[in-house]
Parts: sequence; C-alpha cells; structure tokens
Amino acid sequence: MAGPLRTEEEDVVLGQLVQVILDDIWWLIAIAGAYCVLAKPIYSADAHVRVEQALTQTQTGASIMSGSSSLPTDAEIEIIKSRGVVGPVVEQMKLNFSVTPKTIPLLGSIAARIATPGELAKPWLGLSSYAWGGEVADVDSIDVLPALEGQRR
Repeated sequence: MAGPLRTEEEDVVLGQLVQVILDDIWWLIAIAGAYCVLAKPIYSADAHVRVEQALTQTQTGASIMSGSSSLPTDAEIEIIKSRGVVGPVVEQMKLNFSVTPKTIPLLGSIAARIATPGELAKPWLGLSSYAWGGEVADVDSIDVLPALEGQRR
C-alpha cells in the first residue's frame, strides 16, 4: 500500500484553500507591485586592493635558497587587516556623514524616483520647502564647529 487514501473531506478543505488564494491573488499582486515600485533600493560596494611585489630572477633564487616564505596568503591577511585600519581612520577624520533630502513620506519618494537626476523637479501641491527629486549634492569638504559635532537636525 502506497499510503493512506485522501478522504472527501480533505479534498473539500484543499479546494477551499485554493479558492481563497485565487480569490485574493490580485491583492497579493497589488501589494507586491506597490512594494517593488515604492521600496528604496539599497546599493553597496566594497573594494580591496592587493599589492604584490614583483620578484626578479635573482630575488626569486635568493628567496628559494634562503627558504623565506612570503606567501600570497600574507598579502591576503593584510587586506583583511586593512578594513580594521580604515574604519577607525574614517571615524577619526569624521568622513562618515550622509546628506539626505527633506521629503514628504510616500509622496516624496515617489517624486524622487520619477525625477531626472540633476534636473530639479517642480514641487507637488505647492510644497516648495520639501525636496521633490533631481537634487544632487557634491560635497568636497565640510566645516563644522566643534560644539555642533555629533548633533542631528
């Protein structure tokens, strides 16, 4: 015997479950579509630089004879350590700041996604004190009074 047979009651319950899903599938599609349009994309990038010293024939021969072991893994260990060095430097030099526009919830994000970067969008509903997209911030340097450091507006 392959297993227990399904009863008629189980078939009815399964049929009702499928019917409920099919009845509400358009709501699910609408919610998923709205999320795809309104969700803010998150981008990230990491870079690692690997610097190796090129060995000449005489250096290669000398290292083989002397038995020195400068392996490629040593350079990789230094790359891993470099993240630990860069982080505190960024903190110390206060290079970890961000610039974000003041927008109206929901409407502002929709307007920003529609706008062309570099071309200021016209304010919606006459609300010109908010950002509506197209703004670009190029920060070369920033001077902050020591008394204002660490404060948010």
